[in-house]
Amino acid sequence: HRVNLRSENNDIQLGDSFGSGDNQTAAWTSSDSTYQIFDMLFDGNKFRWYIDDTQKFSYDDITAKSGYFLWHAMWTKQNWWINFFAVRKCKIDGPTTSLGSEMATSYKSSGTWTENFDSGQTGVLVSWDQISWNGDESGAKNIKVRVRSADTEAELSSASWYPAGSYYDTSGTDMECPDKRWIQVEATLETTDTSVSPTLTDLTLNYIPADYPTSQAYYVTTNNDSQIDTTNIAFITGVSLTQTTPSNTSIKYLVSFDGRATWKYWDGSSWAVSSLADLQTNGMEKAVLEGLTEDQWNSSGSFTGGTTKTLDFAIDLKTSDACETPELDQIQVNYKYYVSSASLISSPYNTKDSTNSIGEHPLQWTENCPAGTAVKFQLRTAPDSSGSPGTWTGWMGPDGTDSTFFTDPNGTTEESPSVLREGDDDQWIQYKVFLTSTGSFAPTLSNVSLMYVVNAPPEFDTTFGNNGVSAIQNNVGSTDPVGKVTIKYKIRDPDTDSGAANPFKITPSFKYSIDGGNSWSEDMDACVFASGDLDDKTVKAADYTLYTATWDPKDPSCIGKVGYLGQVFKENLVKIKVTIDDGEGAHATASQVSSLFTLDTKDPTNEALAIDASSQYGGNPANLTLACTDDSSLEMCIGLASGCPDDNWRPFNATSTIFLSDDPDTVYVTFRDIKGNEVSAQATTPETPLCIMVQDTSNIKVSPKEFRLFVAWKEANIPPSAAFAQYNIWRATVDSDADYTKIGDTSYLDSPDIEVNYWTDSTPLENQKYYYKITTQDANGNISYRSNSVHGKANGIQDDGEGGGGSDVTGPAISNVTSTDVYTTQATITWTTDELSDSTVGYGNATSSLTYFNVPTMDTSHSVTLANLSPDTDYYYVVKSKDPTGNETTENNSGNFYTFKTEPGPIISNVSVSDITNKSATIRWLTEDKANSYVIYSLNSDLSSSKTYGTKVLTTDLDKDEQGKYVHLVELPDLSQEFEDFNIGDRIYFYVQSFDAETGGN
Repeated sequence: HRVNLRSENNDIQLGDSFGSGDNQTAAWTSSDSTYQIFDMLFDGNKFRWYIDDTQKFSYDDITAKSGYFLWHAMWTKQNWWINFFAVRKCKIDGPTTSLGSEMATSYKSSGTWTENFDSGQTGVLVSWDQISWNGDESGAKNIKVRVRSADTEAELSSASWYPAGSYYDTSGTDMECPDKRWIQVEATLETTDTSVSPTLTDLTLNYIPADYPTSQAYYVTTNNDSQIDTTNIAFITGVSLTQTTPSNTSIKYLVSFDGRATWKYWDGSSWAVSSLADLQTNGMEKAVLEGLTEDQWNSSGSFTGGTTKTLDFAIDLKTSDACETPELDQIQVNYKYYVSSASLISSPYNTKDSTNSIGEHPLQWTENCPAGTAVKFQLRTAPDSSGSPGTWTGWMGPDGTDSTFFTDPNGTTEESPSVLREGDDDQWIQYKVFLTSTGSFAPTLSNVSLMYVVNAPPEFDTTFGNNGVSAIQNNVGSTDPVGKVTIKYKIRDPDTDSGAANPFKITPSFKYSIDGGNSWSEDMDACVFASGDLDDKTVKAADYTLYTATWDPKDPSCIGKVGYLGQVFKENLVKIKVTIDDGEGAHATASQVSSLFTLDTKDPTNEALAIDASSQYGGNPANLTLACTDDSSLEMCIGLASGCPDDNWRPFNATSTIFLSDDPDTVYVTFRDIKGNEVSAQATTPETPLCIMVQDTSNIKVSPKEFRLFVAWKEANIPPSAAFAQYNIWRATVDSDADYTKIGDTSYLDSPDIEVNYWTDSTPLENQKYYYKITTQDANGNISYRSNSVHGKANGIQDDGEGGGGSDVTGPAISNVTSTDVYTTQATITWTTDELSDSTVGYGNATSSLTYFNVPTMDTSHSVTLANLSPDTDYYYVVKSKDPTGNETTENNSGNFYTFKTEPGPIISNVSVSDITNKSATIRWLTEDKANSYVIYSLNSDLSSSKTYGTKVLTTDLDKDEQGKYVHLVELPDLSQEFEDFNIGDRIYFYVQSFDAETGGN
């Protein structure tokens, strides 16, 4: 559609400007080129305007004042165009004065023209399209336009202009204003040359009116964004519709309660199913939908609170008039929901007695709680105040605070807080119930039962012990179990014959304190008590009954249980608390505490036992050495078997005796303190030495003669229970045990060695017969029985039982033959024998020509170092050992001979020491070839913690001696600086080393 807002016969131009140069804001138009003349006449307070002597306008309330100027514009509106008249500028000199007239001489620089248009469209809004105009905009002249739209003409003045903050300055531009019924156009005419004016000939608006289909109905449904979420709705109470249905239009509705899977309508008595295709036929009109009651909305097959999660609508719109459409603005669903939470407080209940109180399990109730809902309670009590409640406690749950609640309707899992069961200020009782809902579901509370208790607590006999309780740890000698704590308590229950929970019975429990009662343990576990101590006890109403419980605070089977204190506890501030419970709902318990007593579970310490079996001879017992410490008196029990009969205890003594029966034999000792805390020790005698022999090794060929007797014995096959310490050598001139004297032992060794099983007696007198016995001793001081005796004379003759007292025809058994420490010119050969024997090595470059080297020292561990060997040479060798009786064994690797090969490298010879000072020395040696020079030296014979000093530089021909060998000289640095523990006079151990190259080499 198009509307032209101008008549072709009337153009719009700018108004004129007066000689003073002032500009008017209104445009004006004339039908010819002549200006009209008008007069302005003041008559009193009345104003008259005449044009061509004809009055055109008047004001009746004008008060003229000298020096003021009057401006006015006047126009008429005819046929969509506006005829403006020019306004004259007149000076007011006084009333009733004709001022004459003045002609306009130029145009205004700008002016506006405004027009409103009604599209006449109702129901569906108009769509505004283009705006175009015709006129003269040439040169200095310009026309620009803006528009605004509204639903009513009155609303145009407050509507926003489009384009926002600008103008349309090109004809044929699309309009941006909203599609509303009314539109206002404002044209602005501008000129930069006031002698000419732009001219607006016509202005046209294009718009698209509504054109509704009449051949079919249209429907629309809600979607996931526009559907109603009914999760928290309990009931739908009704629907209100905001819609417009002009003549020949209609709207119908279907409803879905299952997310648009099924559509339904109310057929007058129930909800029926319809398809969307039948919406026009089955759909409900506004009166039907709005007329549904709450019961109908929530009847079978429709909305179910808490189950129905969404509510959807299908809407059918139909018209038979292309210019009219039905409109739906809003569907309002009215509903009910449960508040999220609410509470009720019961009336106060008077239990009628100040000693009554809330029961242990105080509440039971009947509830129906759909998912997400809950019922919970809190309680409070108050003392009586002249028949009314006194000051109430705070509301509280099971833990005694307002942050917890009773939630178990059966009342079996939650106990009332102890503060509500004191029985001295709990006469009045009140509960508060809290209900929570999901919005769509609410819980139902049917009834509440509140239990309170009338009960007298059980009692202790305050004349017995300490207010009815005694406790003491039993000492050694007590008729009660030694070391355990005997607890006695004397009790009754005055109303036990009327008890409802456990008549004529109480249940005891026990706690302990180790700080005089300032703090208490949890209830002690049954594990630490005698059987039955924690069982129910029978009581009477009038007479007291005495009961006993026995606490074992160090039973190892109770580790981790309450009441187990272990074996290191001692405290003199111990108390026992006994609690008796008659099982009633309130006032069920009574407690009393024992006097202070000392509890000692700490075992004695530093226990030790050593046996000297060598003292057991001639009817004498073995001697024992004992040690143990404790802060109380000690007893001990000694025997050849573990365990101590009651009649075997004796006061502790650091020495004792016992008759041993076996070899080796074991002695057991137990120490105990006054509280029966025990610790045990045991010791075993070392094996008695066997196979003792003596050999005269005197050398009577020297002067003076050297008299010696060599004693040897079999190495102990059974190592002692403690570490081996030494062999002891006993000697007598008469073979009587009382006459034997210890003459030495093997403790001289750097470290104990069980294999050093021989001794040389260097103090015998010539031809004096001596008897010898040997004992074995371990690191704990245990000493074996004395061995059998052997005897011999030091005279250089094999006589008098020497050599073991018999003929030895078997040579030593040789084993573990090996070569070690093989260097350029030396190697060490080692082996072992089963008896004392000497050491011989036969070696050479061929098996047919061996050189033999002998070490006469008798030993079982043999080591022979071969010197002056040739470097880089293969050697064959055999070993031989001969025992003291001359029996010799040769070991040649089953005829294959043993072999080793020396290392390649310089041959070292003539090692010597010279220029010895308090803190240094010079080491000299020779090599066959050029080589460098190093000395490795130490304060220790095994060369541990050694130092190395020398030079990598090779010797030269200048270093040769007369025999053509190379001389090496190394002066050691200050030894006091090299070794922190060096002392003048210390022995230095060393070896020398040479390589035939500065780096690497042999």
